[in-house]
Amino acid sequence: MQNFTRSMTVLVSSVALVGASLMGAAGATAAPGDVSEIGLAAGSTPRDVAEGPDGNMWVTGGASNTIAKVSMTGGVTAYALPLPANVSNPWSIAAGPDGNLWFTLRSGGKIGRITTSGAVSLIDLPDASMQPQDIAAGPGNSMWFTELGGRIGRVTMAGAVTMFTVPWANSQPHSIAAGPASVDGLYFTDSGADRVGFVVSDGSIYPNQVLIADSAPSGIVNIDDAMWFVMSGTNKLAKILQQNSLLETSVVGAPTAIAKGVGNTMWISLSARNSVAKYSVQGAPLAEYPLTSPNSLPAGLAEGPDTNLWVAQTNAGKIARVLSGQVPVATTAPSITPANGVKAGTTVTASEGTWDYAPTTYTYQWQACSNGADANSCANIAGATSKTYVATAQNTNQYLRVGVQAVNGSGPGSPSYASLVGVGTTPPPAPTPVTGGQTVTIAEGVTLTLKSVKRSRAGKKRSFAVISNTSNIRGKVRISIVDAAGRERQVVAKGRWLKPLGTNTKRALKRKRISRSLSPGTYTVKAVFTPTPAFRDNYPVATMSKVITIRPPR
Repeated sequence: MQNFTRSMTVLVSSVALVGASLMGAAGATAAPGDVSEIGLAAGSTPRDVAEGPDGNMWVTGGASNTIAKVSMTGGVTAYALPLPANVSNPWSIAAGPDGNLWFTLRSGGKIGRITTSGAVSLIDLPDASMQPQDIAAGPGNSMWFTELGGRIGRVTMAGAVTMFTVPWANSQPHSIAAGPASVDGLYFTDSGADRVGFVVSDGSIYPNQVLIADSAPSGIVNIDDAMWFVMSGTNKLAKILQQNSLLETSVVGAPTAIAKGVGNTMWISLSARNSVAKYSVQGAPLAEYPLTSPNSLPAGLAEGPDTNLWVAQTNAGKIARVLSGQVPVATTAPSITPANGVKAGTTVTASEGTWDYAPTTYTYQWQACSNGADANSCANIAGATSKTYVATAQNTNQYLRVGVQAVNGSGPGSPSYASLVGVGTTPPPAPTPVTGGQTVTIAEGVTLTLKSVKRSRAGKKRSFAVISNTSNIRGKVRISIVDAAGRERQVVAKGRWLKPLGTNTKRALKRKRISRSLSPGTYTVKAVFTPTPAFRDNYPVATMSKVITIRPPR
């Protein structure tokens, strides 16, 4: 182990604006897999891309010695790195815990840091001949990086560098990623030794997977606390199960990099096929999307705040955006102002609400409703499609509401509706609580379904879930096991949030061991959904139930 504290050279980079835009990006014709390519600074050979804390994508420029900031609409700002002689080739990039971007420089033995405004700091490594490769945030509030000379490096936010030597022959560490939350360390691929290694926070390094010869492991990523990596030499995708145990699947096309995607997916760069592939987090292939520029050599890739996939194209000097198909999802319903005292001639204004998945525009549709407690009585008001609406005499004794749709590059999300506002009326009552069996209907076309096993032995861990058939909902679910007298005998989940499951559904999931203290017999799994305040005018409190038979423990 070598420990060095190196002074940092703070430089303010010169800025060059590169004109670019996502021509024909968002719109009704947008579809998953649609590709938009954006040119970078002249001479760029981009190798890696990362999402920054400012909501932009940051790209290493390679031979152009630039770092590019790319907005979600395709605007590019290229920061020319003022590098000393013999220092060049920004390679890998990652966001750090200090709110800055950290990058490796393949030539000259340095690590770089760039602020979101373009100020650059250079940090010396112990030897100018060192070749740092990949970089990632890790334990100890530090950045960790691979070095092709058989070392793993750690750099603190203050610039203190420590190098750790890999304890096996032929080591050429390639990529590195923080491990699951349960471990205090990082996993790295070693393409020279055909291994996967593990480095703990104190710098101790251990072998984790010994691979067959010429596997050439490269990209590695943590997806939901599971480690996945690709092997370009053997065209494989692998999930680490335990030491020297893998789940493997074939991926044709020289897979080189891998990244987490939205909706339980992951994405892989296929350098030999000039494409990116989409896989499920179970390792099943879902789709492959070719890039536009021929032989562009797709390299590092990352999911952006818009949920689309951004990939560096080394040979083309471009960054490509590939639409994921994830449209915006409402997290808070829109509102109408004023909410009281509205009469004919009053101008009411809609808020957009809040949405996940980076919407860029919004559309509005005002409705008039004859019954303040029944959304089925609402009908669109012709031409009322702006953010504001002026109530008319015809609206007196009616209720108004507005539906807002958010739009991103993949298209429009499902409308989210504001609570009803009366015109010369009293406010509508809250929805009546709903009680039913395994599936209950809580609004027109909206259901909640309780999922659990029909029978189980006490002491066994089982899955319990409530699934909604819409993503336009927010609330918590309490799940318990009750006896025939209605007494709560075991709490499974005190309050689990409904979370996105795919594009148009949400799920509250809890795995729980059934208590050994429960006597054998017939019980009821009871789930109670409570909407958040923003959704209480849209959905009622709902109770679901399902019979479960509990057998003695073994």
